[in-house]
Amino acid sequence: MGWVKLNTDGSMYKAPIKASGGGILRCSNGDWIAGFARKLRNISSTMDELWALRDGLIMAKQLGIVNICIEMDVEFLVYLASNPSVVNLMLEPFLTDCRDLIKTSPNYSVAHVFREANSCVNKLAGWEQSLILISIFCITHWMWRLIYWLERKLALL
Repeated sequence: MGWVKLNTDGSMYKAPIKASGGGILRCSNGDWIAGFARKLRNISSTMDELWALRDGLIMAKQLGIVNICIEMDVEFLVYLASNPSVVNLMLEPFLTDCRDLIKTSPNYSVAHVFREANSCVNKLAGWEQSLILISIFCITHWMWRLIYWLERKLALL
C-alpha cells in the first residue's frame, strides 16, 4: 500500500457537555479505507481533536499502514505533533501517545488543512453526537453510505 491520508476532526455541541471526534483513512487515490468516530464528554475542544488523532493513529497502526499523511484543522496541534521537544502538560498523556504512534510510521507528514477541506470528517465527527453510546468503530465506504441513507430516511419520519 502506498501513502494513506488520515484526516481527523473534533466536534463540540453545548461545550463542554457534548464532544466527539472522528476521522477518515483514505488511500493515495482518495478511496475510502476506513472511518471512525467516538463520543466524548466534558472535555475541551483541543482534547477532542487530540482524541480523534489518537484514535486515527491507532486504527492506522492496526491496519498496518506505514506511510501516513496526517491532516488536521487545528494549527496548534499540528505544531505540537510535529515538534516533540515542545511540552504541554495540559494535554498529557494523549500528546505523548500521539507522538509515539506517529513515530511508529517510517514515513509520515503532519499538515494543517482548513476546515473546508475537512468537511467529510467534520460531518462524521458531528454525526457521532446523535448516538447514545460511547463508541469507536471502523466503517467501510459502503457502510458509511448506508448509514447516511438511513439517517436521511429517519429525518423524514
